Amino acid sequence: MKRRKISRKTDRGFTLVELLIAIAISLIVLAAGVTAFKKAMDVSAIALNRAEMQANARVAINSIARDLGEAGAGGFPYGGLGLPNGAAPFFARDTAGNNYLNNNTYGQGILFAVTPAFNGGPTIDGITTDGITLVYVDQSLLSAACSNWSSTQVTVDPTGTVITVPGTLCPALNDPVTGLSVGDMMIVSNANGSAIGEVTGPFPTSPTEIDFAAGDPLGMNVPGAISGNIAGLANPPPAPPTPPPPAPIFPPTTISRIFMISYFIQQLDANGAPIPLAGAGTVAPNAVDYRLMRMVNGHTPVPVAEHIVNLKFSYDLMSTIGTETSANPSAVVATLPVYRNIRNVYISVTSRSPHTINTPAGGNGYTYSTMFTNVSPRNLSFKNRYN
Repeated sequence: MKRRKISRKTDRGFTLVELLIAIAISLIVLAAGVTAFKKAMDVSAIALNRAEMQANARVAINSIARDLGEAGAGGFPYGGLGLPNGAAPFFARDTAGNNYLNNNTYGQGILFAVTPAFNGGPTIDGITTDGITLVYVDQSLLSAACSNWSSTQVTVDPTGTVITVPGTLCPALNDPVTGLSVGDMMIVSNANGSAIGEVTGPFPTSPTEIDFAAGDPLGMNVPGAISGNIAGLANPPPAPPTPPPPAPIFPPTTISRIFMISYFIQQLDANGAPIPLAGAGTVAPNAVDYRLMRMVNGHTPVPVAEHIVNLKFSYDLMSTIGTETSANPSAVVATLPVYRNIRNVYISVTSRSPHTINTPAGGNGYTYSTMFTNVSPRNLSFKNRYN
């Protein structure tokens, strides 16, 4: 039997040079893989940031458009509702007296279905943002299965500061779903006209009483005003020589709730705490983020969408003398505000990515997305165009 002879050359391993070459090739392949993985992760992060950014803008613009579509609905008086004479009531102000927009008073003495707040918001990246306030009648109280609000007559105190409703009112004032709360806005109506008031109490202790005490945060309750207040809805006293009655007599009177809704941008500091406005055009140096807020009546505003850095509006108008203007940013023709003649509202919302983004080109910063839409409030545009 022959023994096989094995060459010693087949027992030789890798040389140092071969090992170094193999390691170098492996490192190159690994580096290429890591680079490709990092780029894939960066692209994924960019896609997620942009998706969230666009979702925020879409939520913001849809919420505003939905409320704008209802502006003036539910029987809100066309042309607006007169406010107490000599008063300058507020919008975008909560029950604690905090203001969320600059110059937030109804300086025209009328509560319009749409009130622009041109340059009323914070200044962000050199641009002063807008706000807007719109009004419509709450349908939840009128459309409930048992509702008798539109036909139930109420009793008004001679001072106009207390209204008593019958116990048969349905839904009740303290209904857990649709009931009233402090800060709500009410329209009081009878044959002599309509007036507005802010609810100041006493829920939920009294299911049949609504208080409209003077000194409310929105400045709507002015018992001593010459006109435009709840007390002014009483019948005038008989002419002499018949002596006047001891107290004003109100004709049959009904009530309804309205929604006065304000949209605006709120600034946040590094801890996510809101930063109060410091005046028109003033920049908050410690603001690091922003969000769109929605405020109903005098209640605490709630966030609608995060990372919203710009909000602008413009308006198509038909003036009282028949002059039509398009894309008017402040809803003013010369020196005349014509808020009652707003036919169309253009909305621009800009959102920012939640985080800075490392782009494949080497950039590092926020990205932005702007969305536009326009709304023709059906309760205003058709009236203005065809009447």
